[in-house]
Amino acid sequence: MSKGLITSQRAAEVLAFLEEVGPSTEEALIIAFGPKTQKALKHLQRAGYAFPIQREGVEFWTAGDKAFDMKSQLSYSWFCARLLESGGRVIDGIAVFPRGQAFKIEVDGDRVFTGQYAFFFEDLIRKPLPECVKRT
Repeated sequence: MSKGLITSQRAAEVLAFLEEVGPSTEEALIIAFGPKTQKALKHLQRAGYAFPIQREGVEFWTAGDKAFDMKSQLSYSWFCARLLESGGRVIDGIAVFPRGQAFKIEVDGDRVFTGQYAFFFEDLIRKPLPECVKRT
């Protein structure tokens, strides 16, 4: 089945995020891309690039069908959303912070580690990234 055109810059950015980070909740995507994210997701769904899936009562948006650990993926996707919100980015599993520091991202369940820093899922869903930083 052929896929449709992506005619929205926001939709293209959301798709790139889903391809880099993997399944993400709509709430995390809204943190990363703003209030018009729902429209971008519908655009991607109609064009055949992304779709919602349910895992253990949680709805994720995904661009693929790879298996994943739910708790780790939730933590990772929320960390990446907060990183993007703060002006950083993710490139090949590396967190690039707004000031240019770059660290490999490691995830252990509800904890995300980058360099000497740790971030906890419960903080990431409630607060901006700078308020979530803990030294390891």
